[in-house]
Amino acid sequence: MSPDWALPDQLVYSVVSSLLQLANHYPRFGKSITDAVLEFSATIVGEIRSFGCMWIQLSLSLTVRITIPFGSIFLAAEILSQFAPAFHGFYRALMSTTYRWTPQHWVQLSKNLNPLFDRQSIEALNRLVTDIVQLEETDPEAIQFVTTLLARYVSRGRPLSGYFLICCVTEVQWTVLTQALIPLDLDAEMVQFGEAAAANHAWASLLRSPVATIAKTDKNFTTALEASKELSMECFTDLLVQIEEMETVPSQDSYASETMSESLVSSRNRLFIPILIAMSQKLSAVCSAALGALDDNLFTRLKLLLSDQTPLADNLVQEAALKSIAILVRK
Repeated sequence: MSPDWALPDQLVYSVVSSLLQLANHYPRFGKSITDAVLEFSATIVGEIRSFGCMWIQLSLSLTVRITIPFGSIFLAAEILSQFAPAFHGFYRALMSTTYRWTPQHWVQLSKNLNPLFDRQSIEALNRLVTDIVQLEETDPEAIQFVTTLLARYVSRGRPLSGYFLICCVTEVQWTVLTQALIPLDLDAEMVQFGEAAAANHAWASLLRSPVATIAKTDKNFTTALEASKELSMECFTDLLVQIEEMETVPSQDSYASETMSESLVSSRNRLFIPILIAMSQKLSAVCSAALGALDDNLFTRLKLLLSDQTPLADNLVQEAALKSIAILVRK
């Protein structure tokens, strides 16, 4: 286990990735394993949203400087030291382990993950990583533990904020969706396992292989594709508006010294805006390819990002835009 991640993160990663590898080698256990993995995704998202909503109410106390109840310390610690790291472990497992996902698996997974697109959930998690600093006088020992843990994730470019978790959601969705559209032939191909191996293999497959036309005959699949595409496009549009309102876009060079402060975490949140735009483009493009229909709004936004009028001259975003257009043109 890597010492870089919290214990819930390592535990979830190890269990989920091991189960998927077991299902690859012993297909008769596939249904039981995928059912368990999908059920876990629903449970962890439900816990994050539930605790996040409670934090929104408690954080009002911070705004008006009311005495903070001890329970709020426990609540903040529970989200940041248990549920957010556990979700990160789930994300790492699905990004690292190739599996023969089906469209039905993806439909259920998208339904389980899409609630995190809720703006209140994103805002709650974004505020939590900054509000936690203000609680230091209430319980210094507990807050020191949480902030030290957060600093470790921040130093790896993964601040466990709302924006970061949405990056995880979009990346997991397009990775699993691509594997469902272009099933892995376990007899002909070597099963991929390693850091982001599933994501890299999935995208490469998408660029060279035809996409199954399942959406034309499966209404549930079509509805799920439309829902995820709409959510990713809304996220894409909202972030572009934020970029246009910002005077400058933070870069990785801004973070030579990592400290756990409110300004650093806030900057890290903004830093993930370009990354989230890139991930949203990919999910929207893969959903459009699966639907077999070009989304005019998506195409217009991609052309804007690649033009000299782009509001965001970011290499990652423009590379994602080029790849997304390549997918749309091919499919």
